Amino acid sequence: MTDESKDAADDVPIVVETVWDVVDRFTQDDGRSGWTCPGCKNKFFGVNATKAKAHILRLGGFSVLPCHSWRDINQQKLELLAELHYKKEKESDAKKQKKEQEAAGIESAAAAAGNLLQGSARRSSGSIGSAGGGGASSGSSYTPSAISAFSSQTSSALTMAVADFIHAEGLPFRLSESPRLALIIKLAKSAPIAYKPPHRMAVSGSLLDLNYTQVKSKTMSRLGKDADVYGVSLFSDGATVKHVPLLNYLGASAVCPPVMLEILDCRDHMTAGGKKDAPYIANQTLTQIGAIGRSKVDLFFIDGASNMQVAGAVLSLKVPTITCVHAAEHVVALVFSDIAKIPAVQKLIRGQQRLYRHFTAVHMAPSMLEKKSKSFNSGRALGPDRAAGSRMASYFYGFHKDLRLKASYQASVTDPAYIDAKPKNGSLITRVVNDEFRWKQVYLLLRMVWPLLKLLRLADSHTPSMSMSKARAGSALCRARRRRSRQDACRAARDR
Repeated sequence: MTDESKDAADDVPIVVETVWDVVDRFTQDDGRSGWTCPGCKNKFFGVNATKAKAHILRLGGFSVLPCHSWRDINQQKLELLAELHYKKEKESDAKKQKKEQEAAGIESAAAAAGNLLQGSARRSSGSIGSAGGGGASSGSSYTPSAISAFSSQTSSALTMAVADFIHAEGLPFRLSESPRLALIIKLAKSAPIAYKPPHRMAVSGSLLDLNYTQVKSKTMSRLGKDADVYGVSLFSDGATVKHVPLLNYLGASAVCPPVMLEILDCRDHMTAGGKKDAPYIANQTLTQIGAIGRSKVDLFFIDGASNMQVAGAVLSLKVPTITCVHAAEHVVALVFSDIAKIPAVQKLIRGQQRLYRHFTAVHMAPSMLEKKSKSFNSGRALGPDRAAGSRMASYFYGFHKDLRLKASYQASVTDPAYIDAKPKNGSLITRVVNDEFRWKQVYLLLRMVWPLLKLLRLADSHTPSMSMSKARAGSALCRARRRRSRQDACRAARDR
């Protein structure tokens, strides 16, 4: 090498990003790989960066001897490697210190919570004496053992960690009482120390598929139990969620409460030129029946949509052992939908919508209503209910809530602070609230539909209520007939 080439080589900056930039790696003919120390010239088999760095920098430990000829190594590379090592150590120590501070904060809060709980228990139970002879007197103080004190501290820290997890992740508070969380804590007791939770991609991918398969298998097993004796009921309803056409299927039996079987995405069928019509619904239902067992399904509940009714008729012809039934809940909901189309009822609904918008959108009005409702409801704040169309009689439940809030509404609009604030549309809302004739109409309307509301609540409950629903429907019909007969008698008396 000439002097010019040596000078050019010296001008090239030395870059050391890993220990492999310092040592010489090799691979033998038999496939074994390793590295050679540039100082002592010893060969080491295996590719372990931690051991190589401990040997070169003479750190000690890691089951490797330090290099005794480290002065023969390029000193500039050695200094860069040492700088990189200590920089990573500082970063690691900083992360560890941060985690310890966070854990100390949680543990201190947990210890404070534990002290409060222990103090409350001590005040409620008093001092603890011995259960048998030879123990301390009942007036002596109780000092827990080291094991019980450690267990109490650990339990408090775990309690605070669970609470912090729920708070920080924005999870529902009822999660703390979930049996699934209890199962996680139980399994964590026997898990190895090096266990790490699954990656988010695994949770949303393979683990989700596995969980679906397991739950579906358990569901079908429960649904098929004693199905040959008692039969299986199938429920179906069409839905459109965010412009996505769906078809839902549920199943139930005498020993299995209603369970979800499938939520069928109909977009592929629709993009191929198909429709969510009766033949398509009937074919998809036959697929669900075949999965359960053609001889086991004896009831098919449908809603009142025309395509579902025709699909039920087609299904009855293809499977004669199946009886198609119009679901009671949907029938009652359709009755309320028809009642809501009456002009007089529509006028009442418009007034209810004005009250909801005013007492939930304007800042002054909701605050005033909250204050007044507390005074009329034993310190409990109430507000108007939002009605989601005429489905499920939501407007009529809203009427009932408005009747309960009538005094709170009137106290709000007559308050001097409300009047002085002059909120938007305040005069219109004041007229609606103080219209006694409108309140009387709402009251009479609820009196007329009250039996139907009770029937709807029964049909929407989680307990078997078919016999009670039949009784409620019969009671409503009898009341309507008696009222009709009294009206006819009054008309006949007036005509005479």
